[in-house]
Amino acid sequence: RGDRYKYVRYQGLWDLDELYDLQADPLEMQNLIDSPAHKSIALEMNKKLFATLESTGGLYIPLNPDRTLNQSNLRNPDASRSAPFPDSYNPISNSHCKHNPSLLNRSASTDRQM
Repeated sequence: RGDRYKYVRYQGLWDLDELYDLQADPLEMQNLIDSPAHKSIALEMNKKLFATLESTGGLYIPLNPDRTLNQSNLRNPDASRSAPFPDSYNPISNSHCKHNPSLLNRSASTDRQM
């Protein structure tokens, strides 16, 4: 994390990594990881992340750095679909919203579409 941007790297998951502009988007609602205008920022933060992990012994887990800059963490579109959540499940209406009541207006179906 820097003063302006926050980079989230998921290890071992097929979901997208995340990049947020904390000045323009303090609620972290717009993931910029695929934005061509922000690609160099994401790559630089990825390099810094693995440099920090290496210098602090954090790679012993082991976490392996990306092998290519064109790595895609997207799920296979031809694979089976994930199981649907029950309609009664809505994590936004639970504890996540205690600190941000504006999120309570979002529905579970909206969250699943994101």
